Amino acid sequence: MPTHITIIIAHSQPLLRLLLQNIFSSKPGIAIAAVVANTSGLLKAIAIHRPDIIVADISLPRMRRLPQLAAVAQQEKPLRIIFWWKYCHEALVRKMINNTASFIAEDAPLSAYVVALKEVMKGAIYHCPQTEKLAGSKNDNMIALVQKLNEKYVLLLHCVLNNYSIAETATATDLKESTVKTYRKRLKKIIGSYSYAAIENVLKKMVSGK
Repeated sequence: MPTHITIIIAHSQPLLRLLLQNIFSSKPGIAIAAVVANTSGLLKAIAIHRPDIIVADISLPRMRRLPQLAAVAQQEKPLRIIFWWKYCHEALVRKMINNTASFIAEDAPLSAYVVALKEVMKGAIYHCPQTEKLAGSKNDNMIALVQKLNEKYVLLLHCVLNNYSIAETATATDLKESTVKTYRKRLKKIIGSYSYAAIENVLKKMVSGK
């Protein structure tokens, strides 16, 4: 553990703020710069302390937009976030699982907190075992979804993921440009809340057979 990883803790519930504060303060090499109760307080703390890592309640308002909101305040280093979640937040975690953020569940072992900090400091994404379980079930759902797509939609999906233009997509899929535009709109509805990054990962696994 490098000397002094500076973190900010953000949680709306006083007892859980205290819980997280006690966990991290008991570990050598971790400096808690601030403990805040809401997103507004978090943004102010980021501007003042410029932490290495933020450990935040996933259900705080505007948390999904935090990297954009904090962009001005945190210019010289990336904003690294570890989302702390409870099982009532499963639906939200499923939506965010493929974002560039890390996750720790309420019943994760205490050792996971230190591992999370180490991995995030390396620039990696950390998911505790409970989060990995959710990610696995989500990937199963995505695989089933992609397998149901007909050939034209799968080709179109590959083109979208590779940033093909409408004209390039029409050539690659043997469709008219007007049809490509219609298919793209339909594809967006089919995909729903799944991110293109998540589906790209699933497509790669399906192609490689791993």
